[in-house]
Amino acid sequence: MIGLLTNSLGKWKLANLVKKVDRKPVAMNLDHMESALVVFHINTAEEYKVVTDFCFYLKRNEGLNRVDIMAFCGAKEIPEFVDQNKVKVFGPKECNIYGIPEGSYLNPNKSYDLLVDFTPVSFVPTDAILALTEAKTKVGYHQDEKEYIFDLIIDVADNQLHLDYSKNIIRYLKMINKV
Repeated sequence: MIGLLTNSLGKWKLANLVKKVDRKPVAMNLDHMESALVVFHINTAEEYKVVTDFCFYLKRNEGLNRVDIMAFCGAKEIPEFVDQNKVKVFGPKECNIYGIPEGSYLNPNKSYDLLVDFTPVSFVPTDAILALTEAKTKVGYHQDEKEYIFDLIIDVADNQLHLDYSKNIIRYLKMINKV
């Protein structure tokens, strides 16, 4: 019950913060992007590998100069499979009473060409990062609660979530403004 109340208050607070953001989306082709932020919720080693492989692909194959990875971890200890040199991990301790991350997790001085959400469900801590981080193009899973955040929404079958999703991100971003 307390978790549900905190989540509702967090969504309300986040909605008020988003109203103050003056954002102008830019439709960019992946070939013209130089930086990306990938956000996800640490669940399993398999999901972690898909996300980090996707980030490595963006750097190696698509030539992005900077690919930052940020992940929420609700566990008391960060799992061993997480490389904290590659992933900026935050948890409940870094969030305020509304569940919104504080401090350097919401860095207004950093801007990205691409922001990608790998959290298929609405979750206040990651939703806050997604909604309040400055990015020209924001991509996310199809979900009614988070549609206001994204410029490009991708719908995939539940059983192929991350793998199909990452392939479709590349595919659709390469189609934008292609002449």
